[in-house]
Amino acid sequence: IRFTFFTVFSNAYSQDGLFFLRATPVEDPYLNSNEMPAALLKYNKDSMKIKIVVNLASYENRVKDIRYYYDDNRIILLKETKKFEKSLGIINTDRFDSLIHKSITCPEFYKYVGFKVIEEKNNPFLCIECFNKDLEKFEFLKGLNLIDLTEKEFFPANFKHIVLSGTSFYIDWSDYQNVYSEPTNGNLRMPVVRDINERPIFPLALPDSLRLGKKEMLNVLINNKNQFVINLNTIQNPNDQLNSTNLITYNYGNQKWNRVKIKGTCPYVNGYGNWLAGVVYSYSGKNNDTFKESPGKEIRDRLNSKNEFKADLRFSYFHIYSPGILYLFNTLTLNYIEWSTGQGDSEILLIENDLFIIGLTMRYIEHLF
Repeated sequence: IRFTFFTVFSNAYSQDGLFFLRATPVEDPYLNSNEMPAALLKYNKDSMKIKIVVNLASYENRVKDIRYYYDDNRIILLKETKKFEKSLGIINTDRFDSLIHKSITCPEFYKYVGFKVIEEKNNPFLCIECFNKDLEKFEFLKGLNLIDLTEKEFFPANFKHIVLSGTSFYIDWSDYQNVYSEPTNGNLRMPVVRDINERPIFPLALPDSLRLGKKEMLNVLINNKNQFVINLNTIQNPNDQLNSTNLITYNYGNQKWNRVKIKGTCPYVNGYGNWLAGVVYSYSGKNNDTFKESPGKEIRDRLNSKNEFKADLRFSYFHIYSPGILYLFNTLTLNYIEWSTGQGDSEILLIENDLFIIGLTMRYIEHLF
């Protein structure tokens, strides 16, 4: 049996059982003066308890970014020290006893921007992006082969083979790629260099029925072995209805495109096989007077009174309103499933063999610690 998990943190399953990866990735890891815990945890089904297997962070070494690549059985953590030194932690979800650390350095006068996973001929590489403000260009350093740790020089054309895992909370803290549509065709150009003519064209082109007829920046949210997902636009709905978002999906299995409308304005979706698993979030605005309280706060306050990094703190940090609506969409069968929990911290925790689906709230998991 193969399990897939999807929560506020990240979860994975191996032959040894169910594991949780607990972390609170933020843009500035030291914004809060308290320790922000990060650990690999294992769930014991007999005792129904969770124990820490590996501590992944400390006050001096915090998690800045975290991504789970389901198809490749790999979790990648970006960590930062108070000296602004960065390192990557790579965990293989088939062997949770292995944790590879790799320090990140950029050339002099360059600033670290981010990393992407590139897969060429079944070989996954990690590409580090650095930006030179004076030259106004990216410098693509040698990539690290995630299997044998050999290095490879990267070029803009390599980005056509990009792997994208999905979004977390708000798109600025996610694994996504900007692309620009071309007015006269369905091409999607990737702005990884400043020269427009040298920007690589994504291998997939939009079909006639989905072409925009204009240049517009779009976000590719997911690109894996099964599916490709674009965040198209936001729809403002009347009255008190939740606003919506249009997604464009492509399934590599049946090679069919679709357009699907989901609730909320912050697509929080991850891809597992042919499934998109998501939580409805809406951006509530950056002003304090526009922040809308997500349902279930009183219960969360009572259960998590000692948890300084509970869901409501994350909602406030990302300016997110969560009505407690979960959904699944199968890009192969077009099967859509949605249910409302009435609790803002609800998550989709389990998909088993594409058949059995459980929705639980994260506060019960947190309450086990």
